Amino acid sequence: MEESQKGNNNLLPELYNDDIMILYAVDPKRLFTCWEISEIRKNHFINDFGRELWEKSVPVLIVSNITRNESFEIRVNNFSDSWYINVPHSDCIYRVELGRRVSEHFVINLITSNSVYVPGDGSSSDTKILFADYRDISGTGFYEELNSDDIGPSFSFSFDIEDTLSPSSYGIKNEDTK
Repeated sequence: MEESQKGNNNLLPELYNDDIMILYAVDPKRLFTCWEISEIRKNHFINDFGRELWEKSVPVLIVSNITRNESFEIRVNNFSDSWYINVPHSDCIYRVELGRRVSEHFVINLITSNSVYVPGDGSSSDTKILFADYRDISGTGFYEELNSDDIGPSFSFSFDIEDTLSPSSYGIKNEDTK
Protein backbone atom coordinates (compact mmCIF):
# COMPACT_ATOMS: atom_id res chain seq x y z
CA MET A 1 0.00 0.00 0.00
CA GLU A 2 1.27 3.46 -0.78
CA GLU A 3 2.54 5.60 2.06
CA SER A 4 -0.20 8.24 1.61
CA GLN A 5 -3.00 5.65 1.89
CA LYS A 6 -1.82 3.87 5.04
CA GLY A 7 -3.42 6.39 7.38
CA ASN A 8 -6.82 6.63 5.71
CA ASN A 9 -8.60 3.77 3.97
CA ASN A 10 -11.64 5.93 3.14
CA LEU A 11 -10.05 7.94 0.32
CA LEU A 12 -12.01 8.27 -2.89
CA PRO A 13 -10.06 7.52 -6.02
CA GLU A 14 -9.05 10.46 -8.18
CA LEU A 15 -10.23 8.64 -11.28
CA TYR A 16 -12.70 5.82 -11.82
CA ASN A 17 -11.39 5.00 -15.34
CA ASP A 18 -14.90 5.48 -16.71
CA ASP A 19 -16.39 7.40 -19.63
CA ILE A 20 -18.84 9.91 -18.23
CA MET A 21 -19.84 13.52 -18.80
CA ILE A 22 -22.44 15.29 -16.66
CA LEU A 23 -23.99 18.67 -17.38
CA TYR A 24 -25.69 20.85 -14.75
CA ALA A 25 -27.65 24.09 -15.07
CA VAL A 26 -26.16 26.49 -12.51
CA ASP A 27 -28.40 29.48 -13.25
CA PRO A 28 -30.14 30.97 -16.32
CA LYS A 29 -26.84 32.12 -17.83
CA ARG A 30 -24.37 29.43 -16.74
CA LEU A 31 -23.79 25.68 -17.03
CA PHE A 32 -21.27 23.42 -15.35
CA THR A 33 -19.93 20.21 -16.81
CA CYS A 34 -17.53 17.60 -15.48
CA TRP A 35 -16.16 14.57 -17.27
CA GLU A 36 -13.80 11.65 -17.23
CA ILE A 37 -12.38 9.88 -20.26
CA SER A 38 -11.04 6.40 -19.58
CA GLU A 39 -7.67 5.19 -20.76
CA ILE A 40 -9.57 2.64 -22.87
CA ARG A 41 -11.37 5.42 -24.80
CA LYS A 42 -8.12 7.36 -25.22
CA ASN A 43 -6.35 4.21 -26.47
CA HIS A 44 -9.19 3.52 -28.94
CA PHE A 45 -8.66 7.00 -30.39
CA ILE A 46 -4.90 6.45 -30.61
CA ASN A 47 -5.31 2.99 -32.19
CA ASP A 48 -7.89 4.26 -34.72
CA PHE A 49 -6.28 7.61 -35.65
CA GLY A 50 -2.69 7.45 -34.38
CA ARG A 51 -0.77 8.96 -31.48
CA GLU A 52 0.38 11.88 -33.62
CA LEU A 53 -3.22 12.99 -34.23
CA TRP A 54 -3.97 12.77 -30.48
CA GLU A 55 -0.95 14.92 -29.70
CA LYS A 56 -1.62 17.48 -32.45
CA SER A 57 -5.36 17.76 -31.81
CA VAL A 58 -6.81 19.98 -29.10
CA PRO A 59 -9.67 19.19 -26.71
CA VAL A 60 -12.83 21.23 -27.23
CA LEU A 61 -16.28 21.47 -25.72
CA ILE A 62 -19.08 21.87 -28.24
CA VAL A 63 -22.03 23.49 -26.48
CA SER A 64 -25.30 22.90 -28.34
CA ASN A 65 -28.47 24.86 -27.72
CA ILE A 66 -30.98 22.24 -28.82
CA THR A 67 -33.94 24.60 -28.55
CA ARG A 68 -32.49 27.20 -30.91
CA ASN A 69 -30.42 24.80 -33.05
CA GLU A 70 -27.22 26.75 -32.34
CA SER A 71 -23.80 25.74 -31.03
CA PHE A 72 -20.47 27.20 -30.07
CA GLU A 73 -17.07 25.83 -29.17
CA ILE A 74 -14.79 26.28 -26.17
CA ARG A 75 -11.16 25.20 -26.27
CA VAL A 76 -10.07 23.50 -23.05
CA ASN A 77 -6.71 22.08 -22.03
CA ASN A 78 -5.64 18.43 -21.74
CA PHE A 79 -5.68 18.58 -17.95
CA SER A 80 -9.23 19.89 -17.47
CA ASP A 81 -11.98 17.64 -16.20
CA SER A 82 -14.64 20.30 -15.55
CA TRP A 83 -15.70 23.68 -16.92
CA TYR A 84 -18.14 26.51 -16.21
CA ILE A 85 -19.89 27.61 -19.39
CA ASN A 86 -21.57 30.97 -19.94
CA VAL A 87 -24.57 30.59 -22.25
CA PRO A 88 -26.20 33.40 -24.26
CA HIS A 89 -29.82 32.22 -23.96
CA SER A 90 -31.98 31.08 -21.08
CA ASP A 91 -35.20 29.04 -21.20
CA CYS A 92 -33.48 26.53 -23.52
CA ILE A 93 -32.23 22.95 -23.55
CA TYR A 94 -28.45 22.46 -23.81
CA ARG A 95 -26.08 19.53 -24.34
CA VAL A 96 -22.27 19.45 -24.38
CA GLU A 97 -19.83 17.23 -26.27
CA LEU A 98 -16.15 16.74 -25.53
CA GLY A 99 -14.04 16.07 -28.58
CA ARG A 100 -10.67 16.58 -30.19
CA ARG A 101 -10.35 19.25 -32.90
CA VAL A 102 -8.17 17.64 -35.55
CA SER A 103 -8.55 20.32 -38.23
CA GLU A 104 -10.29 23.63 -38.79
CA HIS A 105 -13.47 21.88 -39.91
CA PHE A 106 -13.37 18.52 -38.13
CA VAL A 107 -13.88 17.39 -34.51
CA ILE A 108 -13.85 13.79 -33.31
CA ASN A 109 -16.38 13.34 -30.52
CA LEU A 110 -15.21 11.44 -27.44
CA ILE A 111 -18.23 11.75 -25.16
CA THR A 112 -21.59 13.53 -24.92
CA SER A 113 -23.32 14.87 -21.81
CA ASN A 114 -26.91 14.64 -20.71
CA SER A 115 -29.30 17.38 -21.82
CA VAL A 116 -30.40 20.02 -19.32
CA TYR A 117 -33.07 22.70 -19.30
CA VAL A 118 -31.78 26.15 -18.39
CA PRO A 119 -34.60 28.10 -16.72
CA GLY A 120 -35.72 31.50 -17.92
CA ASP A 121 -34.15 34.58 -16.39
CA GLY A 122 -37.36 36.60 -16.08
CA SER A 123 -40.51 36.41 -14.03
CA SER A 124 -42.76 33.44 -14.55
CA SER A 125 -45.89 33.92 -16.62
CA ASP A 126 -47.68 31.44 -14.35
CA THR A 127 -49.92 33.55 -12.10
CA LYS A 128 -51.42 30.73 -10.06
CA ILE A 129 -51.11 30.88 -6.30
CA LEU A 130 -51.25 27.68 -4.29
CA PHE A 131 -52.06 27.54 -0.60
CA ALA A 132 -51.67 24.44 1.53
CA ASP A 133 -54.60 23.68 3.80
CA TYR A 134 -52.91 21.79 6.61
CA ARG A 135 -56.21 21.22 8.40
CA ASP A 136 -57.44 19.00 5.54
CA ILE A 137 -54.82 16.35 4.87
CA SER A 138 -57.31 13.80 3.57
CA GLY A 139 -56.00 14.27 0.08
CA THR A 140 -59.04 16.09 -1.29
CA GLY A 141 -58.74 19.83 -1.56
CA PHE A 142 -55.24 19.81 -0.11
CA TYR A 143 -54.33 22.76 -2.28
CA GLU A 144 -56.60 25.68 -2.87
CA GLU A 145 -55.82 27.27 -6.19
CA LEU A 146 -56.37 30.95 -6.85
CA ASN A 147 -55.50 33.09 -9.80
CA SER A 148 -53.68 36.29 -8.87
CA ASP A 149 -56.31 38.21 -10.86
CA ASP A 150 -58.93 36.95 -8.38
CA ILE A 151 -57.14 38.58 -5.45
CA GLY A 152 -57.14 42.16 -6.67
CA PRO A 153 -55.88 45.23 -4.81
CA SER A 154 -58.33 44.87 -1.91
CA PHE A 155 -57.06 41.44 -0.89
CA SER A 156 -55.79 41.18 2.66
CA PHE A 157 -54.68 38.26 4.76
CA SER A 158 -54.55 38.13 8.53
CA PHE A 159 -54.46 35.54 11.26
CA ASP A 160 -54.01 35.40 14.99
CA ILE A 161 -50.58 33.95 15.70
CA GLU A 162 -51.52 33.05 19.28
CA ASP A 163 -54.50 30.98 18.11
CA THR A 164 -52.38 29.31 15.45
CA LEU A 165 -49.58 28.35 17.82
CA SER A 166 -51.65 27.54 20.89
CA PRO A 167 -51.42 23.94 22.19
CA SER A 168 -55.21 23.59 22.11
CA SER A 169 -55.29 24.17 18.35
CA TYR A 170 -53.28 20.95 18.03
CA GLY A 171 -55.46 19.00 20.49
CA ILE A 172 -52.96 19.33 23.33
CA LYS A 173 -54.47 20.10 26.70
CA ASN A 174 -52.67 21.36 29.73
CA GLU A 175 -53.82 22.82 33.01
CA ASP A 176 -53.85 26.41 31.66
CA THR A 177 -55.98 25.67 28.55
CA LYS A 178 -58.86 23.69 30.13
